[in-house]
Amino acid sequence: MAKSYTEVDLDIIALLRAKGFKSIELVLQPSNGTMQATVEVVPQKEHNLRLEQISLTSSELMHYFEGRSPMAKYVIDQDYLNRSGV
Repeated sequence: MAKSYTEVDLDIIALLRAKGFKSIELVLQPSNGTMQATVEVVPQKEHNLRLEQISLTSSELMHYFEGRSPMAKYVIDQDYLNRSGV
């Protein structure tokens, strides 16, 4: 079954933070020939940051989700949001 995605914004980030998530992992999804990359946001409760993770308290978040880069679209699995109560 195909995943259903929702585009991530700062409101979703705030809800994840309120649910106890500490960071997000950015996972590049396979491209379907478009000029815009699709990057899946995977919430993490751990705080052992790696290169592909960003802390949910980081000021960097605005660059990803407020600036809306034309080169990348950031999405999250809608079923995951529903199961997490976000």
